[in-house]
Amino acid sequence: MTVEDAMKQAGVRVRRLEWSGNFPPNFECSYDHCCSNGGAWQYQIEWKSWKDFDTFCVQRNIEFLEGRNTLEAAKAAAQADYESRIIAALELGEGE
Repeated sequence: MTVEDAMKQAGVRVRRLEWSGNFPPNFECSYDHCCSNGGAWQYQIEWKSWKDFDTFCVQRNIEFLEGRNTLEAAKAAAQADYESRIIAALELGEGE
């Protein structure tokens, strides 16, 4: 049985990241952005709202992860990264 299977069977899931509101550029970030604190991992999404078709850049602890076409897709990518890191740190106990 995998960790994912055991989690599903027990009704356990990784909590959702909670996102801040959308902020305009400021002294900490040169672009529009929103943030989420995932414990050991800080996620930030940046974009240039003055561009018609800009990429939403997903970062974890200031490291670029990937770009997405929408803010919702960027948040989903951050969530997937967060969940994969949490699940990778888990293991089944003896007799599982």
